[in-house]
Amino acid sequence: EFSDNFVKVAIFHSSVDNLNHFMQKHQSPFPILADESFHYFKKYHVKRSIFMFLFSQITRGFSIVKAMFRGFIPYRIKGYVDILPVDILIDQNGIVQEVKYGKDIADHLDFDEVKLFAES
Repeated sequence: EFSDNFVKVAIFHSSVDNLNHFMQKHQSPFPILADESFHYFKKYHVKRSIFMFLFSQITRGFSIVKAMFRGFIPYRIKGYVDILPVDILIDQNGIVQEVKYGKDIADHLDFDEVKLFAES
């Protein structure tokens, strides 16, 4: 649904080997980067919250279980599990247009907002 100019990149607190182990079967259509040292998470003040991790397990449990059955949540966790997501929209000139610091581990920008950005 996005133009060819739209690029999505994910960064995980994990080793390259661990990401390769879990991402091979999913054949991700976008780059997934490893930040094993937590360097970029610290640099951009990404928060961690075990309370919000547990809260999201309760409030979004059905979605999480559904994802697990599809193989999207690793059973062998290496890295912090309590990292709150950050979504960043950067335009074609490299200028940050939107930043959303998630309130729990499943709190992201609304899909329609991302789609509208991609169309502009």
